[in-house]
Amino acid sequence: MWRWLFLFLLLANAIVMMWYSLQIPESKKQTVRQSVTANELKLVSEISADALSINVKRHEVESCTFFYGLETAAHGDALVSFVRENGFEAESLEYAELVEVDFTVVVALPDSLNERLEVLDYLEQYEHKQLDEGVLGFEYVLTGFIDRESAELKVAELNAIGIQNELHSSQREEKTYTVIVSEGFDRNLSNEIKEIVRETYSLEKIEKKVCERVAKP
Repeated sequence: MWRWLFLFLLLANAIVMMWYSLQIPESKKQTVRQSVTANELKLVSEISADALSINVKRHEVESCTFFYGLETAAHGDALVSFVRENGFEAESLEYAELVEVDFTVVVALPDSLNERLEVLDYLEQYEHKQLDEGVLGFEYVLTGFIDRESAELKVAELNAIGIQNELHSSQREEKTYTVIVSEGFDRNLSNEIKEIVRETYSLEKIEKKVCERVAKP
């Protein structure tokens, strides 16, 4: 009895499902099939190589090689032309900075005769200066220092023996040029090209890093 009742319920359920399936419009069935297809996962092996390449390149960071410290604009322009002949884009940037030059140490000549003579004796003996006291004023200028460090050493020496002095310098604008070479995702600037540049130009350094400015064609 119960077995026949169970079989009857299964048959009734199958008939209802078949009837419901016949009532769904064909357009809705198509939408459901498209939704299922769109959510299917693909293996890496099923994705085209071109699509993978595009996705990888989007996440790559473009690198550049920087040639620092070219001395003239002509050198910068020549290097840009050389790099472009080898298939790379490049640009030359000008940088200007104020640098100290003409270092001097100004020695104060005391009013007191004895102290003044002591300073003059020091200058004649240790600085090898032939001085005419009659034409001297209240100071004497020591020159010939190649940089600030050498001038500061003289200042320290004079301070140690009690001779008053001051370090003076002047400033001038110096320009240098940096050439930036944009490297492709699939091509880097060769060591041979870098070596030619080193041998041809006086440079501060060559450095590869993320592009700060990218040259435009």
